[in-house]
Amino acid sequence: VYFLWIMLPLLLVIYVIHLFKNYKKINYIDIIVYIIMILMLLTTIFSSNKDLSIYGNITRNEGLLTQLTYYLLFLNSRLITKEKYKENIIKVFIGTSIFIMLYSVLQVYTDIPFIGPFINKKMYAPSLCGNPNFYGSYMVMSSLLTSSLFLMTNKYKYLFYTFLFFIGLFISNSTGPFLAVIISLLFVLIFKFKAIKKINYILVIILLIISYFLVSFSFKQATNVLKFLSKYQNPSYY
Repeated sequence: VYFLWIMLPLLLVIYVIHLFKNYKKINYIDIIVYIIMILMLLTTIFSSNKDLSIYGNITRNEGLLTQLTYYLLFLNSRLITKEKYKENIIKVFIGTSIFIMLYSVLQVYTDIPFIGPFINKKMYAPSLCGNPNFYGSYMVMSSLLTSSLFLMTNKYKYLFYTFLFFIGLFISNSTGPFLAVIISLLFVLIFKFKAIKKINYILVIILLIISYFLVSFSFKQATNVLKFLSKYQNPSYY
């Protein structure tokens, strides 16, 4: 998160320079983000605990600085117009997401010391994100990206990636990210119904359901196995 805060001034400068050069390219999406950022600034100014509002909780760091960095990353990403750059960024993002997802699988289903345990010996995998909610949110972005690519291109490799990221989403065991995916899929169904292949949409929903039951069942098995190993290695663990 500290790296994000360091990036904030740089992202702001890059975006402002582009803004003055290409001000005609601003559209309603940019305006909506501006409004959200202004509202966040106002709530921070009138907050009863300004430190908490600016930096966030010490374990989450979801304050103003982090949120502004996310919004500026989004706004700057909209400046990328060359298709080759977009394709390379997507490849790196998907590759990184797969690695982070597999790391969370090792956290939950193995007892490897250097991998790190899940949170409080429960099934809340943080992966490399430091927090299950952060990890779940990352899987939201990953799964929505690949599912959208599948719906647009009909390439089944993106469906496979979506399945992996749905598993990662449920491994995080975070309610908020799960609801975000459901709402996003409903949004696609309502507003993009005519533009998508219905069978592809159904396949995405089926994989979402399968991944849920797969993770739920395996969670129970992993819990029993790891409890047994913990008791065997250290009887006073519990």
